[in-house]
Amino acid sequence: MAFGLGFLSSPVTVYAYEEPQIALEPQVVATVVSVLEEPEIIVSEEEKCNCYLFVKNNIEGLPLMANITPNTELEVGAVAIFKYPSGLKHVAIVREIWDGEFLVEETNYKNCKYGKRIVSEVDKSLIGFWKVL
Repeated sequence: MAFGLGFLSSPVTVYAYEEPQIALEPQVVATVVSVLEEPEIIVSEEEKCNCYLFVKNNIEGLPLMANITPNTELEVGAVAIFKYPSGLKHVAIVREIWDGEFLVEETNYKNCKYGKRIVSEVDKSLIGFWKVL
């Protein structure tokens, strides 16, 4: 939500809390304005526990996990590929990019949870990005 400011010129009857009040001088009135709200993300329980399944259901043409290798630069909509010291591979969808970091949407980064997080472009576990060519 966002707030906008409006001005009332005098005299004006202002109804607040169901009782009329007379405003004899101009007043600043805050107005609540609905801004484009993100639609609610529906993620199945199975997707919450499987990053590959979540990305596959949101990115057309995703190959098998073993075949997801870097083939592009950082861009919105690309798949970020991570490999952790344990040898575990993880994938997430790039949603926004800023100077030196980017926002990913993912599941199972935290055990069986959906979320978004900001990642540094120099994250030691980041091995690259993939997209359909």
